[in-house]
Amino acid sequence: MPRNTSPASEFFWRRWAAIRDWDTLDRLVAAIPSGYWTSYGALAEVLGTGARVVGTRLSTHGGPGAYRVLRADGSVSAGFHWSDGRETRTVREILESEGVEFTGSGRARPGHRLGAADLEDLLDIAAATENEEGE
Repeated sequence: MPRNTSPASEFFWRRWAAIRDWDTLDRLVAAIPSGYWTSYGALAEVLGTGARVVGTRLSTHGGPGAYRVLRADGSVSAGFHWSDGRETRTVREILESEGVEFTGSGRARPGHRLGAADLEDLLDIAAATENEEGE
């Protein structure tokens, strides 16, 4: 991002970065292993954008593993919906079947959460795997 920018210009550059990184977002979300979850904010941190931008993208494009992205407190976003209307299970049901534990208040336990550093590691692993498959 250019230095000495106005807040409006900074907003533009953040949005541009997010749009440029949709493939990265899709790869990251698909790479979240079964039994784990992450937050919109952690994904946004890796991508250098805002959590709402990430949430909007996932709500309109979904993709494999999108149900593993929760709010920072471990709750399912009220705006979450399945891109495949045939899915009848709840996000919680699927995550529990994968081994994610929930609190009595319905929040995924933090011990199963992947932070930004974990996601960056996943991205490195995914890139290495893609390079190996291409050889």
